[in-house]
Amino acid sequence: MSVDDLVRDARARLLAGDLDGARSSLESAAEAWRQAGNATEEARCLRLATALARHADFPAEAVALAADAVASASDGLSIVDDLARLAEADVVPESASALALLASARAVDRHDLAGARVHAERARAQALAERSPIGYVAAAIAQAALAETAGDRVGAYASLAVGWATLRDLVGPEPARDAFAPRLLELRARWGVADFAAVKAAYEARVRTP
Repeated sequence: MSVDDLVRDARARLLAGDLDGARSSLESAAEAWRQAGNATEEARCLRLATALARHADFPAEAVALAADAVASASDGLSIVDDLARLAEADVVPESASALALLASARAVDRHDLAGARVHAERARAQALAERSPIGYVAAAIAQAALAETAGDRVGAYASLAVGWATLRDLVGPEPARDAFAPRLLELRARWGVADFAAVKAAYEARVRTP
């Protein structure tokens, strides 16, 4: 099926009340866009699939899809902007954490990287207090992206490593791995194996220090 056929199929399934089938078609469309190199359309399909997974009460799938929806962004600042779009589209449920995430994106618009990091940290704390897995993943990825943009590689790694462990406690090991393992692999690909290992070692040394 072509991408257009997959989107039409998703629309037809949605009108028929088949949320799971519509989500599956959108995921296939997103993969087709990824192979075609169209990150914008890939992210759009994944955002829609995330919303369907959440409304169909598939929280684990929604968490993983929300993380994938921003994976194609080209840099940290565009990742934060994409995460803000998730909040605006009600993929990240409306809450204090979503509002803080939007504030982080607006700070990025003002070129206030330090302020954006403060708001992202607040979004993460609020999402944890709300026990919102999607909100937590969104904030953790935002923090990592902003840290990397600021040149804080240990902070970027730490945000994802701690996020993985925390999400595992919230929703279980598989959704946590699906949300965070690809993000860590992306860091390794960008930094190189040796530099990634050095950052990981620096983080682990910091954790061990009393």
